Amino acid sequence: MNRRRFLRNGIIGCAGVAAAGIGVERIAPLVWRERVSVEPNVGFWARRAPRPGPPLSSDLDADVVVVGGGITGLSAALALRRNAPDRRVVVLEARGLGNGASGRAGGFLLSWPSNEWMHVASTPQLHRRLYELTAQAMREEVSLAQAVGFDTQADLAGTLQTLRPGDVERARAYVDEAIRLGIPVRLWSAADVRSALGVTDTAGALFDPNGSHVDPMQLTLGLGAAAAAAGALIFESSPVAGIEEGSTLRVHLSSGPVVKAPAAVLASGAYTTQLGFFRNAVFPAHNYMAITSPLTPAQLSQAGLKSHLPFTNSRFNVVYAGLTRESRFRIGGGYADYRFIDGTETNEDAAAAAPGLRREFAALYPDLRDVPFDAVWGGVVDLTLDNAPSVGVTGADRNIFHGLGYCGHGLVMAFLAGRIIGDLATGRGRKWADLPFVNRAMPYVPNEPFRWLGAKAFIKALDLVEPPPR
Repeated sequence: MNRRRFLRNGIIGCAGVAAAGIGVERIAPLVWRERVSVEPNVGFWARRAPRPGPPLSSDLDADVVVVGGGITGLSAALALRRNAPDRRVVVLEARGLGNGASGRAGGFLLSWPSNEWMHVASTPQLHRRLYELTAQAMREEVSLAQAVGFDTQADLAGTLQTLRPGDVERARAYVDEAIRLGIPVRLWSAADVRSALGVTDTAGALFDPNGSHVDPMQLTLGLGAAAAAAGALIFESSPVAGIEEGSTLRVHLSSGPVVKAPAAVLASGAYTTQLGFFRNAVFPAHNYMAITSPLTPAQLSQAGLKSHLPFTNSRFNVVYAGLTRESRFRIGGGYADYRFIDGTETNEDAAAAAPGLRREFAALYPDLRDVPFDAVWGGVVDLTLDNAPSVGVTGADRNIFHGLGYCGHGLVMAFLAGRIIGDLATGRGRKWADLPFVNRAMPYVPNEPFRWLGAKAFIKALDLVEPPPR
């Protein structure tokens, strides 16, 4: 069973549970209210982030207000200003740019869909277009950040997905079809993987030349600088408490000021439900990462690590890993969690997640099992039940634009989503209408307690199907 089919079966189970408790399902949002909470980014990438800029201290009128200072929001602000230089675009970030998923990410730039496991049902031609759009998007966002002086550490040399024995034939069939479509993926042998990465527990790998490791915080800060240079007004330390709908939106900050605008962009990822939007479409999953101190040449030689290509595996609970430019080894995934009432705070659980990441690291490189982690941190990922994103417009007055549900592939998809939002909000969205995620209705996610029960059962099922290293 592949990952997408497994997820679809999970959807059916969740729907059945919710239907069985429809009475509780209806009153749950009134009984269990979400608390608006945005914890600080304490991850490794945040060490190079500057102190947040000044907050918005008084009421303000704008043409578009963007909620969230991550890649989606900053890309949207940049696109809006480029499309309509006369519009006043205001970005509100709760803490500092990159505080959310954009600045805590694993640091993978991935084309989408780059392989069968990320394939959205489409025609072959649309499949190729999605690949080319995201490959172009990653090059453009890196170029934008570097042009304003930010070192993203991206080399755009490609990425690998290691394969289990049962995956090889499907991967070979995909590569054959992809090459016919003009998508330049290749199949590596187990010997190729062992020679480059030193990983022995694999039957081969899928290589995509369009991909890279990146410092996600520097990438986000670079996009912020580009948006500001284009004329967007960016206010940090300005958490939003709520949005009052209408033909003129009133965006209320926790500190008191109100921003009025005829349009808004929800670029708040897994925190979106805290603002009362998409509660029954996305939910936040907790994910964790760790990174070592720089490995010595002797340690790299001992492990057989000759390449800096980032790599993932093909398990349901994906593990992503690889060397940074300075030869730190970072590893993430392999473990997920969900908190009752959409809890988004992960910092307090990072230490508890460390042993699981340590076991994943040791399974890949037994000779490095005693290398200490320099940092371990967590973050929340906005998931949809079918593992696909949505970019579009919502609200009673059709004036609230959104990009969310990237399901762990946000560093590139978020940038593309921002560009699409910029076009949708300025009347130029027709060219995106054929994309499967534009104005896509996301599958229904039940309210609590069924959301929590379903998420916990699903996480447990993943561990039973593919037990993590012990």
